[in-house]
Amino acid sequence: MQMNNFKNTKNYSDINLISLQKYNFNKKKSIANLINKNNDLNIIINQKQNFIESITNSLSWKITSPLRYLLNISNKLIRPFKKLNLNNVNDENSFESWYKINSLITNQAKDLMQNTIKNWENNNKFPYFSIVMPTYNPNIEWFIAAIESVRNQIYPHWQLCIADDASTNPEVIEILKKYKNLDSRIDFVIRPKNGHISAASNSAIELVKGDWIALLDHDDLLTDESLYWFSHYINKYPNGKLFYSDEAKTNEKNQILDPYFKSDWNLDLFYGHNMICHLGVYKTELIKEINGFRVGYEGAQDYDLALRYIEKIKNNEIFHIPKVLYFWRIHSNSTAQSSDAKPYAEIAGEKALNGHFQRSKIQATSSSFKYGYKADYNLNHLQLKPKVDVIIRVNVNCNSELLILTISNILKNTFYTNIIFTLVSYDHNLLFNKFIIDNKNIINLKIIQKDTSLNSPELLNLLISSSIGDVLLFLDSSVYIKNSNWLEILVANAIRPDIGAVGPKILYPDDTIFSTGLVLGLHNCAASLYHHQHASYPGYMSKAQLSQSISAVSLKCLAIEKSKLLSVQGIDSKLHFEELHEINLCLSLSSLNYRTLWVPFAEVYYSDLEFSDSNKVNEDFELEIKYLIQNWENLFNNDPFYSPNLSLQFDNCRLATQSRYK
Repeated sequence: MQMNNFKNTKNYSDINLISLQKYNFNKKKSIANLINKNNDLNIIINQKQNFIESITNSLSWKITSPLRYLLNISNKLIRPFKKLNLNNVNDENSFESWYKINSLITNQAKDLMQNTIKNWENNNKFPYFSIVMPTYNPNIEWFIAAIESVRNQIYPHWQLCIADDASTNPEVIEILKKYKNLDSRIDFVIRPKNGHISAASNSAIELVKGDWIALLDHDDLLTDESLYWFSHYINKYPNGKLFYSDEAKTNEKNQILDPYFKSDWNLDLFYGHNMICHLGVYKTELIKEINGFRVGYEGAQDYDLALRYIEKIKNNEIFHIPKVLYFWRIHSNSTAQSSDAKPYAEIAGEKALNGHFQRSKIQATSSSFKYGYKADYNLNHLQLKPKVDVIIRVNVNCNSELLILTISNILKNTFYTNIIFTLVSYDHNLLFNKFIIDNKNIINLKIIQKDTSLNSPELLNLLISSSIGDVLLFLDSSVYIKNSNWLEILVANAIRPDIGAVGPKILYPDDTIFSTGLVLGLHNCAASLYHHQHASYPGYMSKAQLSQSISAVSLKCLAIEKSKLLSVQGIDSKLHFEELHEINLCLSLSSLNYRTLWVPFAEVYYSDLEFSDSNKVNEDFELEIKYLIQNWENLFNNDPFYSPNLSLQFDNCRLATQSRYK
């Protein structure tokens, strides 16, 4: 039941119709402008497609087809167990093709790695890895390939610890004995009774001699340079206690596909899915301190282990290696193939997350859904919910009627009740003045001079200083609400001690995406991913549906505790454009260790776009972009929440032509 003091709603029904007509007009104008922009991109795409078709339809391409077929056959016959087949690639946009260009090791690079290893050895800085592998009746071909992927490591200081969980196939034991005799770095234990993966993994951990533990499934593969890069990062970041890499998949035909190019450590995304997964490398002493794996969490045993492990360390002790160093094997019973293969894994993951929240005294409850897990932060533990001060930011198309409609919509469609509004008073008509009087208990009206420019930093800082709420919500006058729980979600996250700005999923009226937060460097400044995709679009690795830290969120709807905002002294007076206010604000907060959070489970709608043909405005905008980028150059060159292996020219997470990782 809506308890806000909103009076005489019916008196404003006539102006609602007028405002809706203007809303529809603005919507059509916005879509027309976007169509023009999309047409430019479609031209580029068509040119690329025509080029590809001209090649594949050419006489030379058809003549060489038998040769390519024979090469493909020969590649499959050569070392099918030990090496991935990377040569049967005809599609230059495929991941296999990209991997050949960006990841394969030249002889020169290998020599350099080996020289670096010698330097580590001379300086007694060579980590010793114990690779833990549980196994039970594996596919023999894949099992051999997994073991060989360890033996092929460029980095030599490792131990492979295999625990056989009472396999019924005697060939498994013969293979283990053979490899033990072949390579002294391989140890194994045969369990007398099957205990499932957690118990078997713990048996393997009992064999561990190394300082670091890595986890490898019995049908997966390490890349040859995998342990080298982990050694490199361990030496580079001696305070590190958890390291993880990018990963991809391989199928029955040894084709590689479906890479997961991860961000740097992202706690809230980790609560949505296990972004550490493969390959994660952990300190042995901490793994033993938490007693390894827990029986009863099978299917999500790695997730449960990582959740308990991060409780023992700090966020700044977790490091990401932006290189594919591990390949999952896709087959019918693998969770890499489909989450439906092991539905019990979802239940175990939910159980692991809720246990973590309870141990960490986090007021949240996790539940699984189609794309992963959703953490619901609640306010039930508070005696009084925070007062939210909604600062309405007007745009050039805003008038009294639209402003009334905006406020009315919020009050009618928002479950959260402890709300007030801080508004700017310009020349308004009698109807607006009556609206203000009728709602004086919830509207904080700020009188300013007429010549103050809209959304200037001075005006925004004046509104901030005039606000009286615990949580400030910046809201564009063209935002409207459909889902009643949106504000509850934003507030519950905004009051988390380590969170600064929080933003929702912002949609256009046709249920397509306006903003999922901002990626720095995208389109030469910053932009949202998945623009104009449908609201249900999963996004790259389902990230369009999962809460996560991000570099910036849109000021069109942004929640933040007032005390945190004041700690960065509000809006930078040298920036006069909304698109730059929001970026600088979020980055300023991050410099004080407040994470910016994007929450897709809160949704609002945005119905207007503004365009300007003024050369003066464009020149000013470019100057301010330069000022902003200079202030945050390192972050614009390498957004920590976006992979250097993904393109900055497209907003759909396409592979970068060449990795920006150095």
